[in-house]
Amino acid sequence: MSPTWVDVAGGRLGKSRILRGPHPRQVEPLTAAKIAAAAGIGVRGLQVAFRRHLNQTPLEYLRQVRLDRVHRELQASDPGAGATVKAIARRWGYANPGRFTAEYRTVYGRLPSRTLRPDRR
Repeated sequence: MSPTWVDVAGGRLGKSRILRGPHPRQVEPLTAAKIAAAAGIGVRGLQVAFRRHLNQTPLEYLRQVRLDRVHRELQASDPGAGATVKAIARRWGYANPGRFTAEYRTVYGRLPSRTLRPDRR
C-alpha cells in the first residue's frame, strides 16, 4: 500500500495540517502550492519532506498514485456494465486520453483497454 500524505509529512507537519487518508479523486488541478497550503507549510518545505521520505516531488507522487488508482479501478470494473477507460481516467483527472494511454503503457506495459478487458486480444 502506498503511503498517504500523512505518512510523508509525519510528525514534522502534524497530522491535522496535511491531507489525510486515501487520496481523493482529483477534480481540479492540484499544485504543490495547494498541497503546501493544506499542510500549512511552504512549497519548499513540502518538496524537502517528499524528497526525504519518498525520493520524489509531491507532483510526481500524485501522478503515481492517480495512475495506480486508475489501474485498480480498471481491474475491478465491468465493461459489460458500461465501464470505459476514458470515463475511469477522466474521474481521476486525466483529460487527455492519448497522454493517459501513453503514460499507462509506459508504467504497466500494456494498453489500459487490455486491463479493462483482459480476455480480448
